[in-house]
Amino acid sequence: MIPVSASWLWLFNAWDSFNFGFIVTQGYQVPNYAFLPGYPLLTHFVSLIVGDPWLAAFVVTQVFAAASIVMFQLTAEMYMPRKEALYSTLLMATFPYILIFTTLSYSEAVFFFETIAAWYFYKKGKLTISTALAGLASITRIYGILILLPVFLSMRKAKKVNPYYFLTPVIMLSAWGLYCFMTVGDALASLTNESAWAQAGMNYGLLPSIIYQGLQGIVMCCTGPMNNNFDPAVLIAVALLPFLILRIWNVDRSLFAYAATLFVMLIMMAPVMSLFRFLSFIFPIWLTARVKNGWAAMMCMALFIPLSLVLWFYSLAVYFIG
Repeated sequence: MIPVSASWLWLFNAWDSFNFGFIVTQGYQVPNYAFLPGYPLLTHFVSLIVGDPWLAAFVVTQVFAAASIVMFQLTAEMYMPRKEALYSTLLMATFPYILIFTTLSYSEAVFFFETIAAWYFYKKGKLTISTALAGLASITRIYGILILLPVFLSMRKAKKVNPYYFLTPVIMLSAWGLYCFMTVGDALASLTNESAWAQAGMNYGLLPSIIYQGLQGIVMCCTGPMNNNFDPAVLIAVALLPFLILRIWNVDRSLFAYAATLFVMLIMMAPVMSLFRFLSFIFPIWLTARVKNGWAAMMCMALFIPLSLVLWFYSLAVYFIG
C-alpha cells in the first residue's frame, strides 16, 4: 500500500503500477512473471536510496521520461533539421498515450529510453553502450529483444556484422530465463504468465479477437447482442499506424523492419486493451512526424495536453485505458 503520508503518489500509480509495486516489495509470484525485471530492479535500487518503493517508482519513471525526450531529440536530429526534430519531439512527448504512460509508474518510460538510446548509440558507433541498453530493453519488455533486428540489418548492410554485440542481450535474457526456471521451474514463465492474464479475461491478439468475435456475432445475431470489448481508439490506431510505419521506409529501412515486425507481433499477440499503449511506444513512428510550421506543432500540443490530462485522471478514477 502507498503510505498515507505520501498520498499524492496515488496520482502516479494505477492498474499495472501496483503489480510492479508488489514485485518490488514482495518479490516475484505467479502470475507477475509476465512483468519483466528491468523496471522493478531499477525501482528497487532507487528505493534503497529514497527509502520508499512507491516514491522510487515515481522517480525512476520521471527521470527516464525526461531522458527519453532528450534522447529522441538527439536521434531525430540525425534524420532531420534541428528545428523539425524539436517539433517532432514535442509532438511525441505530448501525445496522450506517451504523456500518460511516461507519467504513471509503468515500465514504458524505461523501455522507451532504452530502445531509443540503444539505436542512437549504435548509430554513433558506441557499441558497448548500445549493446548494454539493448540488453536492458530485452529484460524490460518481452519484445525488447527486437531492437537487435535493426542493428543486425544495419550491420549487414555495412558488411560489418559484429557477433559480440548480440552477446549482452542474449546473456541478460538468458539470466532472466534461468531465474524463472530456478524459482518456478519454467524458463519461459514470462510467456506462460502472459497466458494466465489472458485466462483472467483479457483478449490477446487483435486479429484473432476480431475473427473470434466475428464468428461469435454470426452465431449470436439472432439470439442477442455481441459482447464487444474493442476500444474504438485501438481500432483507429491500428488503421492509421500502418501508414506511419510505411513512411519509416523513407527514413531508415532498418528501423522500418523493426517497426513493421513489432507492429505485426503486437496486433497478433498483445492484450487488445493495452494495444494503443504498446503501439505508441514504437519509437520510429515519431520520426515520421515532421512538422515544419511551429504554429501547427503548438496547435497539436494544445489539443494533446488537455486530452492527456482528462485521460490520465479517467484512468486513475474510472477505467483501465491501457
